[in-house]
Amino acid sequence: MKKLLLVLLLMCSLTAFTQKQQIIKDYYSAINISSEGIKGEWTEVNTRIIFNYGNQNNKVKVYLGNNPNNPNNPYSLTQLGVTTRGITRSGFGYAELILEDHLGERMYMQIFDDEEFGVRFIFKDSSIIQITN
Repeated sequence: MKKLLLVLLLMCSLTAFTQKQQIIKDYYSAINISSEGIKGEWTEVNTRIIFNYGNQNNKVKVYLGNNPNNPNNPYSLTQLGVTTRGITRSGFGYAELILEDHLGERMYMQIFDDEEFGVRFIFKDSSIIQITN
């Protein structure tokens, strides 16, 4: 019985230990790239992304400060599956997440190792939004 209690205590402490803390990132510039590859202009935006929202490692919140009247602001996203690693054709490393919004729409999120490149959202129609500082 003591061994069973010890194992249960160890499992509970590991679960508590692996909970991730919230990570907050602020970004100030964005560019849209259409599904045809046509780039828009860089625009100033105030965007805040909170990873592990509410200390839940599958929750992401995106606040778009330039559009406070949008009823979807903030965007609540849920990560599906595990985070994977990748490298762009140009050799830049990133972490990739598959996210789903409240309507069931899925998108990819690339978080670049080099913070200069920020975060890239890739949507179902192959359009892209990249935000950075």
